[in-house]
Amino acid sequence: MNLFDWPRGIAVISTSEGREVAEKIARALPNAYLLGGYSRDALDEAFACYSGIVLVMSLGGAVRLVCERMSEKGEGPAVVVVDPLGKFAIPLINSHWGANELAQTVSEKLGSIAVITTVAERKGMRPLEDLAKLLYGEFQPKELIAKYYSRILRGEKACAVGFDVPEGFDYLEKGEGCELRIYYGNCEEGYLCVKPYRLYIGIGAKREARSLRDGVLRVLDELRVPRERVKAVGSVRKEAEEVAKALGTEFRLFSFDEIRQFDHECLSPASETLSSLGLQGVAEAVALLMAGPRGKLLVRKVREKEFTVAVAGAVEG
Repeated sequence: MNLFDWPRGIAVISTSEGREVAEKIARALPNAYLLGGYSRDALDEAFACYSGIVLVMSLGGAVRLVCERMSEKGEGPAVVVVDPLGKFAIPLINSHWGANELAQTVSEKLGSIAVITTVAERKGMRPLEDLAKLLYGEFQPKELIAKYYSRILRGEKACAVGFDVPEGFDYLEKGEGCELRIYYGNCEEGYLCVKPYRLYIGIGAKREARSLRDGVLRVLDELRVPRERVKAVGSVRKEAEEVAKALGTEFRLFSFDEIRQFDHECLSPASETLSSLGLQGVAEAVALLMAGPRGKLLVRKVREKEFTVAVAGAVEG
């Protein structure tokens, strides 16, 4: 498990009976946030703002809570249920969008059993949904995903149009000679398409930070951010402009007042230093401000010694 696997973080929520197991999971998983005991507000925040959710509670209770927030396939976070004794990790929704992987990782940390039931994993097939993550985009129309799966699982090939086939997708081939096609960017009616995000990089930096370029570029490479798709880099520090120059893109300098006036449900909890300045955050806020009202936080802030980096995106077109 690395930065790229869960860029928006993993929310861990539990009933009182599962608190001890929840704390253990939060300590063991990178980029995990313990949102505390179950509450409607905590669950709403988790569904809106995180890549994955681990619910430590009974399966029946989790089903009732999740059903209220169900969306179409491919939307929302991967959800895993762990029983309060930590014996089983069960993918509940969005199995191919990471729930299977998260259940397996949690089971390894707890020494428990991951209950995997989906066909693709039994066949050793890389989930189709990984494409959207790798290409920093989203599938449209989502209702076609299940139809594509059923035909691919019967042995049919799909063609990749407008992008190179990533490693591990043996059922994809580049070209347009298939009945099933997946387009990148320019969508065709009746076919599945990956709509790419316009990407915006927010940077927070300590006052004593001198050179940000190499460190930020290293983090972006670890996150597999396609540099050519970065539309702007922003910060409250002029020093961050060197990152924009390296990426060949626009730099936007923000004031602390602009950051203070900005509010968004998905901003991470502020550090003591930021709270003392009246700020909830810098990197995430800047990235979301640049992405605009339809923007989405794609990568929760990554903390390094002298800086933080966050990525927001908005679908093109």
